Amino acid sequence: MPIIFRAVLYIILIIVSLDVLVLYTNSHPPRYPLYIPPSRFGVTFEDAQFDTSDGIRLKGWFIKGNGKGRVPTVIICHGLGANRSDFTELAAGLSRNGYNTLLFDFRGHGESERKASSFGYLEQRDLLGAIRYVKERKDVDAEEIAVYGFSMGGAVAILTAAESSDIKGVIADSSFTALKEQGERLFKGSLLPSSIFLRPMTWMYELYFRLDAGKVALMIFPRGV
Repeated sequence: MPIIFRAVLYIILIIVSLDVLVLYTNSHPPRYPLYIPPSRFGVTFEDAQFDTSDGIRLKGWFIKGNGKGRVPTVIICHGLGANRSDFTELAAGLSRNGYNTLLFDFRGHGESERKASSFGYLEQRDLLGAIRYVKERKDVDAEEIAVYGFSMGGAVAILTAAESSDIKGVIADSSFTALKEQGERLFKGSLLPSSIFLRPMTWMYELYFRLDAGKVALMIFPRGV
């Protein structure tokens, strides 16, 4: 085997191996315990669980607002590598002001099923499952459902609200604008040149999750959200 051919083969193997490592590490964030339960803030809550349209069981906490009857509800979406307990203080504050709140773990996070995160695209199914759950409750005003999302959760909130009329309001904190741009930022913070590594990693992402990475972008808002 010519030396040049072997050198090219080794370079390709290095690129593929590093891309697999980067993609796996970021799409399989480590899980950590639910350190901060709502009880720490003196609010009453109940465990919640529901299924997504692709059959994944998600778990969360439902905190009832201090209002009477059917009241507005805020669904809180955490970021990549986080879990629902990161926002219990926010949820408790909303509860004291009369809002129901649902905190839940995205797929591959906290106590929910699955191992991998798709960085926002498949997580739309998670949020839609959360919406179905709250709409079935008798203490929820189904016409007043809002979503607060942070980072990846903000992207999920915007993407889902663009398609679902059930979401009446969105607060997106620190969301990315497009997954491909996020990938470029990831490589800018490393020693790996994005011009060489980003495209094959994008192909791997699309093959693994069976979707177009270009669809994970907050570019069009049909309902003006």
